[in-house]
Amino acid sequence: MKSIGYLFLILIILFGYVWKESKLTGYSIELERLKKEKERLIGEKNRLLGILARESSVVVMERKALDLGLIFPRRNEVLEVWHR
Repeated sequence: MKSIGYLFLILIILFGYVWKESKLTGYSIELERLKKEKERLIGEKNRLLGILARESSVVVMERKALDLGLIFPRRNEVLEVWHR
């Protein structure tokens, strides 16, 4: 009888350990997914900040060109002249 009780106790402990490990594995997988998502969002943020910086610098270039009396029908022409 005692041996059955010990066996039952060992099985319960083993089940608890396996359940805990499976939960930890699930949390680990979720953590890795969130890290990848964070890296993706940081990359997207940096890309958008680059676009914003470029667009704001084009506006500044357009204003300076207008101040100099230069008129350009398209932004590409402003950039082309500015970077000569």
